[in-house]
Amino acid sequence: MAKHALLATVLVTSQVLYVANTTTFGCSSIEEIAKLQLIRTAKKAFQAELFEQIFEGQCVEIPKGKLVEGSIEPGDSSMLLVDRRIEPPGFVAPLHDFHKLKEPSGGK
Repeated sequence: MAKHALLATVLVTSQVLYVANTTTFGCSSIEEIAKLQLIRTAKKAFQAELFEQIFEGQCVEIPKGKLVEGSIEPGDSSMLLVDRRIEPPGFVAPLHDFHKLKEPSGGK
């Protein structure tokens, strides 16, 4: 039980605030992100696939300027795990679409 409490504390304290630099997306898996990233420059195909994934509940659109809580995805440092506490289990999003707003305070 103490091990789970410690893990939860580490996860909570590692959350940082990020702002979306552009309208972007988050999905439930890195594989879905990778598929969308491959066709991102083909705007029509990208939009069609993204809307299909949103309709299926696999992805969400994140508007430019949106503030999210995030942490670097442990399995892929180019991905950001966003809004884990707000919409569990959260969504994986391309890290390069965000900038860090501020570090969490060091107080306990």
